[in-house]
Amino acid sequence: MTDEKSPKVWKVEKNPRDPLPGGDEGYAAYTSFQKLININNGEVDEEKLQEHFEQQSLIYNWEEIVVTDFSELKLGDRVRYTRFTEDGKKKFVTGGWIISMDDDFHEYIVIKHHSHTNWSLNVKDVERLWVVRNMGQKRNRKPTEITFKRPSDEETKHNSFLPHPETGEDVRVGSFRDSFNKRRFESTDKFQRAQDGEYWRFID
Repeated sequence: MTDEKSPKVWKVEKNPRDPLPGGDEGYAAYTSFQKLININNGEVDEEKLQEHFEQQSLIYNWEEIVVTDFSELKLGDRVRYTRFTEDGKKKFVTGGWIISMDDDFHEYIVIKHHSHTNWSLNVKDVERLWVVRNMGQKRNRKPTEITFKRPSDEETKHNSFLPHPETGEDVRVGSFRDSFNKRRFESTDKFQRAQDGEYWRFID
């Protein structure tokens, strides 16, 4: 027996968050927003798409913009979008943070997802697009500062990362002796809030 408590794990049907980086064991059965919305024979269910943004807008300042180019976007913005596949199916993509842009012609952006995967998106492949311009601002929540003690220079096999609040680039915020302590740290409210996009900073 052990006195250690298991890390908090959201039940699938009540999970309001995207997966933690690295696909931790607690999300083995997780059903993403993307899967929940693309249930119409692999295509977007328009009713579920509308419900998704109605619910998300109670927390974040999501706004839909007309996309002719990416000139209205900036580094650090968080985007979600719909696109058409090569076989003509309309898909919803949860997207992520913008970490690079085409500043000359505004035709493409590079996105980093929660899972720390990156991909390039061309404006011609976007059908609809939603953006949160300032991830430091949440609705219906009194602003509270999120801070983390700056980790030592020594990394371990069990490191935690967060997207930089301004650039979206990976930043190591913790290193731990085992996976249990890593998961426990990543289950804290402030880590999950920072992962969802609220502004955070280091303290020395």
